[in-house]
Amino acid sequence: MKTDLRITNRDTKISYNKVLIKSDLQVKIIYLTEENRINMKEATIPIVGFVDLPNISEEHNCNVKYEMKNVIIKPNNVEEHSIYIEAEIDVYCEAYENRNLQMIQDLYSPTRSLNFRQKQVKVMQNQELKKQVCNVREKQVIPEIGSHQIYDVEVTPIIEGQTILNNRIVYDGDIKLNFIFEGTGGINTKEISVPFSFTMDFDGINTDRNIDTVIEIESQNFIVMPDESIDIRIDLGFTAISGRDGSIAIIDDVTEEENRELSKYSMVIYFVKPNDTIWNIAKRFGSTVDDIVRVNGIENPENIQVGKQLFIPRYHE
Repeated sequence: MKTDLRITNRDTKISYNKVLIKSDLQVKIIYLTEENRINMKEATIPIVGFVDLPNISEEHNCNVKYEMKNVIIKPNNVEEHSIYIEAEIDVYCEAYENRNLQMIQDLYSPTRSLNFRQKQVKVMQNQELKKQVCNVREKQVIPEIGSHQIYDVEVTPIIEGQTILNNRIVYDGDIKLNFIFEGTGGINTKEISVPFSFTMDFDGINTDRNIDTVIEIESQNFIVMPDESIDIRIDLGFTAISGRDGSIAIIDDVTEEENRELSKYSMVIYFVKPNDTIWNIAKRFGSTVDDIVRVNGIENPENIQVGKQLFIPRYHE
């Protein structure tokens, strides 16, 4: 009559060049017996596997997504009183680490005339992953259900709004609940909506960062109480991935310009102008940063005073 398959208890462990994937496949089957009675069975099937990822280590963050497809469910021989279940589960694993990189964005040669091209490359900066559980606890009175047996509940969480504050994200939404319960002469359904508001602590989050949020149902339990109210217990697993879109200029191609004469000076006197840097001055005159700093006794090359007189020595191999 109805089958529900859900992946729960998701866990990953990272080792060198591999990611261990562990989870449980929760199976719930509602069926009609030969005596025309409605029955329900539940089972848990463990899922274990490895994903090969070259150069991954424990320092990496890992984001795993599951996709279930090609599900086959059929009864075995009558004598076995069992059900055959087959399912393909595709696992997508993304691993990353935050690392400071020094990129070459400018270059020159004191002895050759070089030209180069730059191109812009889009990057995701400071990507972070945060997981947290939202516990939803409600009591609802649904007259249509009353004291009848609940066979199953379809749970669909929906995020209606997301507010980014300093170091936290506030989610507002609804949980759609479709109750499948015992009715007069068969099965009935009833759909209700339970609102939720959840605040996730996320150090460093602010409004200039992108956020991708995934909700997974970690556990659910619905109990009809003696007063015919329904005790609703749902744990929602929130996974938020945050990052900042950016771009960097990288050197794409370097060529040497032929038949170009280089300056033959031995020393140049130069006065620092606004926005000058030692690098730009050295590049302009074909000297080196080290030589300019040494000759002029500069203590802090990152901070040179406008109007300061500099001696620019010629580079000698």
